[in-house]
Amino acid sequence: MYLAISSRPDISYAVGMFSKFSINPSTVHLAAVTRLLCYIKGTMHLGLYYHSGCAPDIEGFCDSDFAGP
Repeated sequence: MYLAISSRPDISYAVGMFSKFSINPSTVHLAAVTRLLCYIKGTMHLGLYYHSGCAPDIEGFCDSDFAGP
């Protein structure tokens, strides 16, 4: 779960779904986790990287009329 939250948001949905079945997993769940681990191994070069000393410019936007007509 730490990996999904901190550096790999692309796997966060799958990890959340797997955590629902962590008490009583079946062979289908084990196969899905194995597939996810193979995906992670194949895409190890992807991720979010945080560098110290880097001050990013953060911009925020909002819909002031809350999606009204």
